[in-house]
Amino acid sequence: MTKLNRYELRNAVEKIDGYYLPRPHERNKTDAFERAKHECLASLRQQIHKIESVTFEQFTSKDSRK
Repeated sequence: MTKLNRYELRNAVEKIDGYYLPRPHERNKTDAFERAKHECLASLRQQIHKIESVTFEQFTSKDSRK
């Protein structure tokens, strides 16, 4: 397991915390944490996939900018 410095740890915890909403059917906080971590990672993977699919032409088009 990778040793994180305090800033990296805080950043990772904040990302997981955005998905950490214990549900009634979850037996304990560990189950809720594991689900939240899984959902967070799935979301980040989707974001990476979307970023990887952007072409230079799309990046520089007027429609892609504010």
